[in-house]
Amino acid sequence: MGSRAIDATEETMTAFPTGTVTFLFTDIEGSTARWERAPDLMRAALARHDALMRETVAEHDGLVFKMVGDSCCAAFAAAAGAVGAALAAQRALANEDWGPVGPLWVRMAIHTGQVEERDGDYFGPPLNRVARLLAAGHGGQTLLSHATHAVAGAELPAEATVVDHGRHRLKDLIEPEQIWELRRPDLSLDFPPLRTLDARQTNLPIQPNELIGRDAELGELRILLRRPGVRLLTLTGAGGTGKTRLALQLGAECLDEYSDGVFFVPLASVSDPELVPASVAQALALRESGGQSLQELLTEHLRERELLLVVDNLEQLLPASAFLSELLAAAPGLTLLATSRAPLHLSAEHEYAVPPLGLPPADVRDADRLREFESVTLFVTRARGVEANFELTEQNAAAVAEICLRLDGLPLALELAAARVKLLPPSALVARLGKRLTMLTGGRRDAPTRQQTLRKTIEWSHDLLDDPERIVFARLAVFVGGWTVEAAEGICGEDLESEVLDLLGSLLDKSLLRQGGRSSMLATIHEFALERLDELGERASLEREHAEYFLRLAEEAEPGLTGDDQGRWLEVLAADRGNLHAALTWSLANDADLAVSLAGTLWRFWYTRGEPTVGRAFLEGALANETSDPAARAKAFAGAAGLMMIQADLERAFELAGESVRLYEQVGDQAGMSTALNLMGSIAFHQGQYEDATALIERSLDAKRKLGDDWGVSVGLLNLGVLIMMHGDAERSRKNFEESLALKRKLGDSQGIAILLTNLGDLALHDGDYASARDYYGESLTMRRELGDRQGIGIVLASLSRAAQEDGQSEAAKAMAAESLEIFADLGDRESLTVVLESVADLALTDGSPARALRLRSAAEALREVIGAPLPPPSEGWRDRAYEEAAKALGQEATSAAVAAGRRLDAEAAVAEALDIVRSNPADRSAKDASGA
Repeated sequence: MGSRAIDATEETMTAFPTGTVTFLFTDIEGSTARWERAPDLMRAALARHDALMRETVAEHDGLVFKMVGDSCCAAFAAAAGAVGAALAAQRALANEDWGPVGPLWVRMAIHTGQVEERDGDYFGPPLNRVARLLAAGHGGQTLLSHATHAVAGAELPAEATVVDHGRHRLKDLIEPEQIWELRRPDLSLDFPPLRTLDARQTNLPIQPNELIGRDAELGELRILLRRPGVRLLTLTGAGGTGKTRLALQLGAECLDEYSDGVFFVPLASVSDPELVPASVAQALALRESGGQSLQELLTEHLRERELLLVVDNLEQLLPASAFLSELLAAAPGLTLLATSRAPLHLSAEHEYAVPPLGLPPADVRDADRLREFESVTLFVTRARGVEANFELTEQNAAAVAEICLRLDGLPLALELAAARVKLLPPSALVARLGKRLTMLTGGRRDAPTRQQTLRKTIEWSHDLLDDPERIVFARLAVFVGGWTVEAAEGICGEDLESEVLDLLGSLLDKSLLRQGGRSSMLATIHEFALERLDELGERASLEREHAEYFLRLAEEAEPGLTGDDQGRWLEVLAADRGNLHAALTWSLANDADLAVSLAGTLWRFWYTRGEPTVGRAFLEGALANETSDPAARAKAFAGAAGLMMIQADLERAFELAGESVRLYEQVGDQAGMSTALNLMGSIAFHQGQYEDATALIERSLDAKRKLGDDWGVSVGLLNLGVLIMMHGDAERSRKNFEESLALKRKLGDSQGIAILLTNLGDLALHDGDYASARDYYGESLTMRRELGDRQGIGIVLASLSRAAQEDGQSEAAKAMAAESLEIFADLGDRESLTVVLESVADLALTDGSPARALRLRSAAEALREVIGAPLPPPSEGWRDRAYEEAAKALGQEATSAAVAAGRRLDAEAAVAEALDIVRSNPADRSAKDASGA
């Protein structure tokens, strides 16, 4: 049965208690078996149980905030109310006639503590504590924590008494709890011993603090341990992921399932595999006697027992795996739960890779949302341990999220960082995370030595490697953001006798690498590996090999970016974006020729992916050195011009495209020159120089036809079609588009197809055929999203917005305009921004906001003047009609004021006003228009 959240407005007390709250948790003992025997009867009984609990809690000024299955969770501002409700509920349950289903025996637990209330639920350690206390009880029994007894013991109802059961260890493995039982003479007093860790044989150690998060992992692991045939479960993961703490918690939660107990075998301080049997015997409190070997002693003891052994830190003792295998064979009731940075590679083994804690997405910086993520919760909780007043606030939320992301959600790293909060606020911690291994020291003195600094934790794993593994581990640090097997083999293993593939597998086994679609390292491990690479003295030579390898990859991908394999190559380059940028950064500082070649080869990737700012920075940096090869510089000039055109830096773009043409002519490269001519024509078109644009594109198209370059011909036809459309000849334009589209489909050029579909949609929109326009735009948008072409996505959304507006669907138009505005603002695409600003101005006019419409129109016009991109002729009619309509509504004086105010807006302010228009309701927009806001 699932969770049944309760609407607080249905209860007598509507407000959620906050601050120090007393919780009453209940559940029905043995309900599962009753559901299986008589589901209909049990359904009716549960409904009566729920009603009774709600009534009783409300009568004692409490609030039922959640019901899960047959459990009830209630909160009280006063501990006395919770105690009174528990007594009344137990009496009512005992007196109720439950019919054929039999009496319902309900166990209850009450605990008091500080919590946070969010979105109709509570969060904090007291919730875990009361749940553990509830698990210790029996049906009909009510248990109080020491905290509740301390505040309510003197206010017990008449005839109620309490019995001290002493201190017990609960399944949370932190400080033992003083447990009290609440009694009345008319309630049952005969209960079995409490279900605590003390009631079972165990040596599980008390932990200094609670386990944060890991609910999903614990649930999965319990299911695994219950699965028939699973008798060896190994938790693997990098140092600091919390394998030991998770295994201890899992052992505690499984204690009731092993009749002969759960025992912990710590091996961190053991270095000789021969000593493992002695460590197991010690954990089980066994002593050798009568010449019996340890193996015989353990086999005899375990043969008839049902028992779980938690064997911790086996990575340095892997030869002892044979001994553990023999134990499993000799003792059918034995289950092993192991932790190790490397799997044991036994036939009985089931491996579970323990992941880092859950991380917030990169765009989430809101404090309330951040509290939902385990890594943030751990950091905040541990920070409070050293700085009692520490809170997650809107002021520090971004820094805390950055800390969690930069530390990969690694529990040990987060705990070490949190320990620094007493001296450094989160913002200062972020600034120091460039040197994680130096900064993250000073762990708990009672922690194992290898866990007192992050460096020692990683060194522990590194010291277990053999020489070839250490060499490859260090060399892999040259990669940024992961690598493929082919890249690792090509860069790291030329002089090694061992196969790189085998070494990668070994490092992955030992939890020094992460495996997804590609291999990678946690950031903290990567920093350690870089230090080892410096020690090898190979960093400079390896960085050159790395840059040369990724130049070869880019050159292999380049022709595929305009063909039917475009999508795959875009994904390949996107996956290696970190490596490509690292190679460019290195080459800019060390090899000008390589930098120009690599940047020039990648420009179409940046163009297609809508990343003009990044690409332009690299290209301009590479072109700053004038000694490089002229052919490579010609390509780089063309690439820089294309990216500048996206950003509407048109004068500079035209200049660089012309330089590209000159260099291509110098080296006699007709194909490159014709491409650069086409680019010059496109830029001239955006500048409003339509005759020059036509001449340049026709010259390029003629050259492409002579060269038999179908792709170049398709581009020329497309651009000519746009020019013809500007002059109002829709039929000729459509013929050009359709001829170009046929070539693009033949070539498999997805981006080109998407562009042409958008243009055909524009023609349909001009003809008033809104259905066809939406079909063209919709197909184009799907393709652009698949390509990851952000600029293209923004263009199509702007077109769809205009189509929806023309078709009278203003709300849909606003939603698409908003997304388009955000994309263009992020990309710095000022020309495209003007198009959307003009469209939003028309929407404002439709909504009855003529002043705001004029301000946006005027802001867009001023921006066009700045970037040198005049309004295309077909749009001039729309602009003039919009101005006339707004001026007619406002009058001359208000019109002049609105135009002047709009021309003073910079691009950022204009975008902010446009977003406000498309996101607010019409009444708000009209009010702002009337106020001149």
